[in-house]
Amino acid sequence: MEVRLNFCIIDSSGQPTFLSVCPVPGDSQLFYIHLQTSHYSFSIKKSCVARSGSSFYQLRSILKSHHPYLTMPSLPMLPSLWICSYHTISLQLVTFLSMVVAERELLSNKALHLFLQTELSMEKIKDNLEGKRDDEVFVPKSKIVKDDRNNAKEGFGALFGNVKNAGTKEDF
Repeated sequence: MEVRLNFCIIDSSGQPTFLSVCPVPGDSQLFYIHLQTSHYSFSIKKSCVARSGSSFYQLRSILKSHHPYLTMPSLPMLPSLWICSYHTISLQLVTFLSMVVAERELLSNKALHLFLQTELSMEKIKDNLEGKRDDEVFVPKSKIVKDDRNNAKEGFGALFGNVKNAGTKEDF
């Protein structure tokens, strides 16, 4: 049974951002985060990452320490992740993320972007904030330019046509 909860946030320009959180089948500790947006602050317009339930708490702690003047959206007590239903957990996680993404000041936070759009561990995300690493959110080249040519298998004959006995005496 798939539990997927979607949220739609409309930014100030009227562009929608869609967020969904659902459990990873076969792993009770991981959740998929699907993000689809046209907001200018995101490098990738459509992404899906898997995160542990505890990583949401680490993200909240990072955001709170870097933005102490903001009221951070809340998360349920961590032990509740072990006893609540997937539906309840997914609802609480997607509500948290939607409130974070709706906060304009948090959209400039590198940790948020790395969390939502890369598979970097929370340790590596923290290293980025401390200046030990400088990772970026980027679109893999394979997704920008799809090269489906088969030159290695077909050779240049497929591109330029087959040439039989070119340059032999019989051709002259």
